[in-house]
Amino acid sequence: MLVETPAVVLRTQRFGETSLIATLYTALYGKCSVLAKGARRQGSERAAALELFCHSRVSFYYTPRKELYLLRTAELVSFPKLVRSSVERLAAASLVAEAVLLTQEPGESNPPLFGLLLQALQRLEEEHSRPEAVAIGFLLRLTAVLGFALPVEEMVRGGNAQHAALPHGIVLAEEDAALLGELAAGRELPIEWRQARRLAGFFAAYLGHHLGRALTFRSVQLWEPLESAPAR
Repeated sequence: MLVETPAVVLRTQRFGETSLIATLYTALYGKCSVLAKGARRQGSERAAALELFCHSRVSFYYTPRKELYLLRTAELVSFPKLVRSSVERLAAASLVAEAVLLTQEPGESNPPLFGLLLQALQRLEEEHSRPEAVAIGFLLRLTAVLGFALPVEEMVRGGNAQHAALPHGIVLAEEDAALLGELAAGRELPIEWRQARRLAGFFAAYLGHHLGRALTFRSVQLWEPLESAPAR
């Protein structure tokens, strides 16, 4: 069955001499992997639409329970020019994409998550956005979209970082809880990359607990060289 859907490119890998496999998060079919034959040939019309973090409209031959689908068309909607030209924004986008890759099973549609993903990547394309805050804010909102929202406001009001909603052994520092409270209220404050990395580790543990499997965000390795830089 040929289907068409908006999609965001989360990951790509070479396949053979001229093709590639792209892992997408789609509005209608959730996480999908597609084989794009000939996409790496010079002059391929689909190449730009399959670059990392692109928002594209794709069509592919869909069969339930298959792991790989054959891509038919890919049309670029928006290219992440600013993200691809900034180390900080690339690092933030990589965490956002990895969080979706690790928390989603293939073929499970979640339109609110697609909207959240698209919103985060679009925000990273805005010159005055703070990439580290966008990434951590995405993780915070991801917990709500997945059905186990972190009760940040209650934690801040009570002054108790070890809130009853936190699984045993997962602790959130009071300063981190206060920062998450600001993000939850829509205030995009500057965050030191060291603190952002610590928060990413917290969310990996929190999400992993609720999903029943260990999660590790390997993309935060890209953040290490940024930790010596002061928050903007």
